[in-house]
Amino acid sequence: MYANTLQQLAAILQTRHNFTEEPGLLYGHTGMSLFLFYYAAQTGNKTAGDTAQELLLSAYKEAVKKDKRDVRHDIPGIGWFFSHLVRYRLIEIDADELLDSVDTFVFDGIQHRFSHVLGAGGLLSKGSYLVARYHSTTSGYKKVMISEVIASVVDEIKTKFRQGWPDTIGKTYDRYYSNSPLVAWQHKTNSIAAVFYFLTTVTPLQIYLPIVRRLMEETAGYLRNLCLREYPITAGQDATRSSYTSLLRIYHALHTGGNNYLGDLDETLITKLEQLPPADKNTAPALKGSYQPAMLYKLLSMMAIRQPDSNQWKELAIAVQEQQLLQIRKQLPTVPNLGLQQGIAGTGLVLLEALTAQPIPWEDVLLLQGD
Repeated sequence: MYANTLQQLAAILQTRHNFTEEPGLLYGHTGMSLFLFYYAAQTGNKTAGDTAQELLLSAYKEAVKKDKRDVRHDIPGIGWFFSHLVRYRLIEIDADELLDSVDTFVFDGIQHRFSHVLGAGGLLSKGSYLVARYHSTTSGYKKVMISEVIASVVDEIKTKFRQGWPDTIGKTYDRYYSNSPLVAWQHKTNSIAAVFYFLTTVTPLQIYLPIVRRLMEETAGYLRNLCLREYPITAGQDATRSSYTSLLRIYHALHTGGNNYLGDLDETLITKLEQLPPADKNTAPALKGSYQPAMLYKLLSMMAIRQPDSNQWKELAIAVQEQQLLQIRKQLPTVPNLGLQQGIAGTGLVLLEALTAQPIPWEDVLLLQGD
């Protein structure tokens, strides 16, 4: 069943990708190529691999031409993906030569003043690109340069925290979404979790390690507070997929830093998740909305791997997977969303993992969205 559906999804992306000119990672050609690269690697489908390369190069050219700044469609986001492909050996290119101009763009961009919202100036997308480049480059000189710029990003985060950034961003979202406490909470959660996740990727590089660890402790405290005291949903209230995803994003972010950052959150968070509407194959629609279904599945499946003695996460992941497959099949006679978020590419990655029983390492995208 999955194999036939995967072939259908791959064929749609290969024939309909020109329905959008969006180059981005979440909504456009870069996200489509992510699925096609992994599909080609798993199935040996050369045509899919060729299409993936064409999409990625066209996305890169479009992003350079438009000079977009957001991780969802900008040069750092696409550059991050090139580094991802090199790291996991999905493409054979000289990353240093191809990404030299992207490096310059990012290095220059880091010097600019960022807004009080860390992500608004692309700080985290640029920082995440730099971490990916550190792993993909073979040049010792380039590693030193990248280390210095990453250190400046850490400095910027430290400065923002001294200026009270987490409280400022919280008040900003509370004021902007005064009629919807849940939406305000989701935005706060996503932004702060993205900062924490970025810091976890920097930790192995041993750059400014004492400062990074102090920032991680402080950020983890904010995340625990968002879950334990500020979460606006109580038992019996309606919730959405996005609130579910945000809770899981906290859990995933803190897990990446190690169990010492979870504190007493582990059991409490599971209790909160159990308060949400059930999600079996008959009641999955109770998780209202279509927000990030592929990413929700990815988070649930990662929790299932981390807690193999519990069937809860696996059952929820399967329920979301089945619901997503049903929705996509309903859309197929028309022209569906093609992107990674809410679309064909994201569904393809979900089904590819299910078919091969092999985790695909695209979880970085989950927390880059906070930028």
